[in-house]
Amino acid sequence: MKENRAVERCPLPVHVFFRWRDARGKRHWGTGTARELSCEGIFVISVNCPPVMTQVRLDLSLPPLGDHARRIRIESQGRVLRVENRGNAPEGQGFAALNETLRLWDLV
Repeated sequence: MKENRAVERCPLPVHVFFRWRDARGKRHWGTGTARELSCEGIFVISVNCPPVMTQVRLDLSLPPLGDHARRIRIESQGRVLRVENRGNAPEGQGFAALNETLRLWDLV
């Protein structure tokens, strides 16, 4: 199967904290693990997934990628594109989100 994505995705299993509001304005939050991410989006493995088309905020920290590198914090706001439930598969369930804004911080 040919890959149609314009941006390469990176498999990077890092911890993700995310939050969203439901249609009534009630706040929800969850945690999970990034299965893969790119500058355009992320797929998060989690048992607690926001509904499709929900605005979601995500926070994660990348580990140092070299001997003298620093950790980088990523804060993203985007929209949930799909929720997957793979039953008994190792990755279980999760959601894909498209980034609408992306901020990077160099952690000292």
